Amino acid sequence: MSSAGDRVKPAIPESIRIRGVHELAVDASPSGVAVCDEEGRILFANPQLAAIFGYGADELVGASVDILLPERSQATHPTERQRFWSRPDSRSMGAGRELCGRRKDGSEVAVEIVPRPVTHEDRRLIIASVVDITERRQLQEQILTQTAESLAFERVVSD
Repeated sequence: MSSAGDRVKPAIPESIRIRGVHELAVDASPSGVAVCDEEGRILFANPQLAAIFGYGADELVGASVDILLPERSQATHPTERQRFWSRPDSRSMGAGRELCGRRKDGSEVAVEIVPRPVTHEDRRLIIASVVDITERRQLQEQILTQTAESLAFERVVSD
């Protein structure tokens, strides 16, 4: 008598078995993911990216990435995009500075963005990972405030 484990399963190539898993991984990612072309047009947006900015994913596809930027950044973004493509590399944007995105309702959200240049079917694209760091920034501000208060108290006590 053979058990289910003894049955011979047909060999299925690994590439076929995991086909579609990458789409699932991107859609389930806790980070926002966008794929943009060289002109800044959004070709793909995962659900988390849409949630960060308050859009439906279908509203973002085909739109300019500039709709996700505060107005003060929109004028310089085309030049920054050209500069990026002149020397594309994967780097964190916003490290050490305040980087904000603009939600659909016009409010701003603190973000960290890591763009990754790729080539697909002879097209240069950017795959960008976007993380809402609003909570992290709020915690950092609380720590700075508490530290300043502690230092002020120590000065008063030691005088």
